[in-house]
Amino acid sequence: MSDSTGDLDDDAATSKVWAVYVSEAEKYDRSLVESWKSDMEGMLIFAGLFSASLTAFIIESYKTLNPDSGESTVQLLAQISQQLAAAANGSTFHVPAPTHSPPRTTSLVCNALWFISLGLSLACAMIATLLEQWARDFLHKADMRSAPVIRARVFSFLYYGLKRFNMHTVVDIIPLLLHTSLIFFFAGLIAFLFPINPVITYIAVGLLVVVVAAYGLLTVLPIWYLDCPYRTPLSTTFWSLSQFLSRRWLTRHTVWRRNAVEAMFDQAMTASPARTDRDYRALVWTLRSLSDNTELEPFIEGIPDLLRGPPYTRETYTKQLQQLAQNRDVALLPRIEQLVHSCRSGLLSEQARKHRETTCYKALWVIASIQTPAASSAAPGTPLPLDFWSFPAHYEWPPMEPSMDHYSRSAILLMRRSALCRIGTLLTQIVDDLSRDVSLGHAPNLESFKLLTKRQHWSDINISFFMPERLLQYCDGDTTPVDTSDLVADIVQTLERISIQQPLKLFLEYCTWAATQEALPYRFFDTQKIILSHTARPTSFSIYGVDLEFALADIVYPIPLDHPKWNEPTAQCFDIIIQQLCALWSPEDSDSRPIPRALARYVAARKDKSVIHDCLISSGIIPRLLRAIPATLSDSASFQYPWDDAMTTLWHAVYCGETFLTLQTCQSILNTIPDAPITPAGFSSIAMIKTALVRFVDKPAPLLESVPTPEAEANPTLIHFLAEFLEGQTSDFMPYEPGLTMYWIISWLGIPAQVDETQQLRLAASLTQLLATGTDNSESFEVLDTLINSYIFMAYQREGSFGLPEWLDNPTARNQIKSTLSSYLQRPGSTLTPESASRLQEIFTELESRHPAQA
Repeated sequence: MSDSTGDLDDDAATSKVWAVYVSEAEKYDRSLVESWKSDMEGMLIFAGLFSASLTAFIIESYKTLNPDSGESTVQLLAQISQQLAAAANGSTFHVPAPTHSPPRTTSLVCNALWFISLGLSLACAMIATLLEQWARDFLHKADMRSAPVIRARVFSFLYYGLKRFNMHTVVDIIPLLLHTSLIFFFAGLIAFLFPINPVITYIAVGLLVVVVAAYGLLTVLPIWYLDCPYRTPLSTTFWSLSQFLSRRWLTRHTVWRRNAVEAMFDQAMTASPARTDRDYRALVWTLRSLSDNTELEPFIEGIPDLLRGPPYTRETYTKQLQQLAQNRDVALLPRIEQLVHSCRSGLLSEQARKHRETTCYKALWVIASIQTPAASSAAPGTPLPLDFWSFPAHYEWPPMEPSMDHYSRSAILLMRRSALCRIGTLLTQIVDDLSRDVSLGHAPNLESFKLLTKRQHWSDINISFFMPERLLQYCDGDTTPVDTSDLVADIVQTLERISIQQPLKLFLEYCTWAATQEALPYRFFDTQKIILSHTARPTSFSIYGVDLEFALADIVYPIPLDHPKWNEPTAQCFDIIIQQLCALWSPEDSDSRPIPRALARYVAARKDKSVIHDCLISSGIIPRLLRAIPATLSDSASFQYPWDDAMTTLWHAVYCGETFLTLQTCQSILNTIPDAPITPAGFSSIAMIKTALVRFVDKPAPLLESVPTPEAEANPTLIHFLAEFLEGQTSDFMPYEPGLTMYWIISWLGIPAQVDETQQLRLAASLTQLLATGTDNSESFEVLDTLINSYIFMAYQREGSFGLPEWLDNPTARNQIKSTLSSYLQRPGSTLTPESASRLQEIFTELESRHPAQA
């Protein structure tokens, strides 16, 4: 009983899985059985008509098997004549025994073949009738229960019964019987006609030969050509035979397939030029068959998935879609334009309109994304990138709803870039032709360039804007003699400007708009990758540097400093766009260009330090920022550069870019800083840079003495820099991010081993001062928390000291430090974390136990 209950529970739990099987099996089995039934119906009709026709022939032919009555009558008349002659002569006549001639061989052969043919035809009709009954019975039994598990098991039981008893073979035998019957009929017809007339017999023989040859050809064609629609029941047998022989003779070169259907699927799916051509023709036929917008919309909706799916691009269909877009017969782009028009007709519901408009922009984005500049050495006939000349009217169309901007801006940007690619390709070809003419000593023909500049449908791109003055005057009809080589050089310069400056300018406009949005535009990162990867690398940052800095300013300065966006944990679009533009800011090593003021404003105003650091590190801008700091501070007067913004940017660059700091970088920065007021960010930055110098020089005192900071030691040590930084913290002045700065300094300089007594006293005094500062400034506790959790006092911990030598050997300094630590522990309202308070207690206890206070 328990086993039965368990089976029922298992069946209920697996019903969903079996329901899937039932759904798939039902589709397969019904399709199979219905195909059998339709085949059998055709077989029955043909067998009935053929049997009736054959019967008419047999009625005539079977008579030839009986004795011929006419021959008997002739024999009887001859006998009577002989008897009369004998009576007249008076002689005696002996009556001979009657004789009968046997049936002719041709009659026997004809009737045998026709009766066999009739038997096969009737047998075929009977089996076909039975098969229709078996098919109906199969479907009826399979549908008798509704539970998924029961139906699944019945389906599998019946189907594997079909395979077990080879019902598929029976189905194939029926047409074979009918075909054999037809061959026998033609053979019997020859035997029937042979004694009658040789000419008619030869005609029948020729007809039989043609039928047999055609039947044989139809049998073997599917073996040679897997896409051949013709086959006979013997094709499967010959396929198996050919595969067997191939395995026997060509084992190393042949892939075994169970049947021709599998081979057909393999060949249909194998990547090849033929498959690509078939796909393209299928897509063309599909587009031609779509008569209205309602039918077209699902096709357009599928275009983005046809080419691009995360995270890769499907290159398989790139060529087909380019050909479709270039094919004037299918008019893909004009039809998408009509689809956009229909969104503004007012005939669609709000939901349908949004869906259709989104679909169009996504499709346009994908089509524009595959339009890349063609190389000058491209094969003849390679399609040019599309210029989307029919869409300029839509570029400035505001979508009917602002949410559509999310899609339209990305699509329009790539459409404009495609037009630039087309112009660049044409210019490249013109340059190649002119260069070839010059090398051959021919006079270059510039008419093609003039015609190109006069075209007015370049998607609002004015080629003349990028032309040097000399070339512009020449195209305007100036007759002043000009060296042809100079004009060719001017065309090359024009090509460079169009290929580099304009795409980046379009991208910067796109980023400026995107930074104001709540979410990134449609496929922003893919769009950025397409623009930058297909744009020629600029030979000089000056080509687009001004545009980049203007874009940063347009993004940052419209946001007031008291705007909540500066305090948000993350402003995705805003921060990501800044990061993308930072990656483009790459002045040359020799360029004394200052940091963009807008970038410094962003770094200084953004409150979330992790966001700033992620932006600087991910964009790879840190080494360029460090190199630009001297120029930034030196040009402060002319640029009216905010010092605090510059110093804050310096602090973040140093904090994140410790691996990029060099002796030359540190020296150039420190040589510039004395001209600047010491702000909190500047104080912290100076401390970090001076700490870094310890790694590069043994005695940096002359350099450090030139900086207006507390007195510098001839041989600075770790404790010196800590004390110097701590002394700078007062109730009126607190360095920028003191805790992080302290952590950076300690991380750079390592564990102290031996410290001069003067420095010990200095550290003790600075800690006491820090305690007094903490009365009014809670950031002092952050500094202390960082100091306690570092390895400065590791030698005075029970765990983790690892036998480190004690460096605090001056009794006065040690007693003052113990007193300061005790005051911290006893201070009410301390903001130290529990872990820091516990470690602080441990350090104080160890100092007290190792060096107890003297009475």
